[in-house]
Amino acid sequence: MLILCRNGLDVTIRTSTEEWKPFINYCSDFGEKILEIQIKDNLKNKKDLYFTVKGVTEKIKNGIVLSNLYLQKNIDFIPTPYGKILTNEKHRGHIFVNGLMVTNDSNINLNYGYNINPEYINLNRDRRMINQFNLLWETSRMWGYLNDYTHLMEMIRKEYPDVKYLGSQKLEPKFCNNALHEFREFHGIHAIPASSQQDLAEMRQKYPTKVPVIVTEQEKDILERSPDFIEDKKTFESVKKTPEELLIELFYQIEEELSKTQKINFEYIIRLSQSWT
Repeated sequence: MLILCRNGLDVTIRTSTEEWKPFINYCSDFGEKILEIQIKDNLKNKKDLYFTVKGVTEKIKNGIVLSNLYLQKNIDFIPTPYGKILTNEKHRGHIFVNGLMVTNDSNINLNYGYNINPEYINLNRDRRMINQFNLLWETSRMWGYLNDYTHLMEMIRKEYPDVKYLGSQKLEPKFCNNALHEFREFHGIHAIPASSQQDLAEMRQKYPTKVPVIVTEQEKDILERSPDFIEDKKTFESVKKTPEELLIELFYQIEEELSKTQKINFEYIIRLSQSWT
C-alpha cells in the first residue's frame, strides 16, 4: 500500500465488512509524512477481498507484467527440480524467484533467464539483492541436472557464467566420458587436459609421452572425472619410462639453462636413445 500511495495511485481495499482507503499524510507527532488508513463499513456487503488500484499507466502496467511471470504469455522454459531455465530472448539475464523478478543484473552476463524455486535461493528483505555465488551455483545445478552433453560443453568452452560451477555438480559418468572421447578425437589419443601454461609445462615433464592441451579449468575438471580417463591415468602413471622418455623429461627440466649448441646435442642424444633398452 505504501509503495502504491507513494507513486500517486488511488488504492481501495474492500473486505467482506470494511473498506480501507490508504493515503500519505503529514503526522505532527513524528514530523514526517506517514501512511494512514481510513476505515469505514463496506456497505456493498461483498464476501470477497478486493483491491482496486486507479491511475495505473500503460508504462506501469508493462513493468508489472515484465516482473511477474504469472502475468506473461508464451513462456518457453526447461523444467528442473531447482526451477526453470527461461529460453526466451526477452528473459535473458532476468532472475525470478517463484515467478517474481528479483534482478536483471547485466554485470553477470547470463545467457538465459531463470525462475528459481524459493527454497534454493537467499534474498535480502527487499528481494532486490541476490548473492552471486548462490545464483550461479543454482543455475549450474539446473544445467547439470539436464546432462545435455552437446550444449553444456559448448557453454563450458565459451565460459558462460550460467555454468560456472557445473564442475562442482554431480555429472553422469557417461557425460564425462563423452567429453573425453570428443577431446581425444580432436586432439589425438595421447592428449591430456591442462588449464594453464604452467600446468602444461609440468605435464610435459611428468608425462613426456602425452600431449597436454590447454582447455578451461572447468573442462579439465570434467575430463579428469571421466571414468575412462581415471583408468587410463593409472596405466600411463605406472608404466616404466623408457630412456627416451627420461631424457625428454630431463630436457624440459634444464632447457632454459642450455645453450643452443647444447640443445642440439641433447636432441641428438634423445634420438639415439630410441634404440636403447
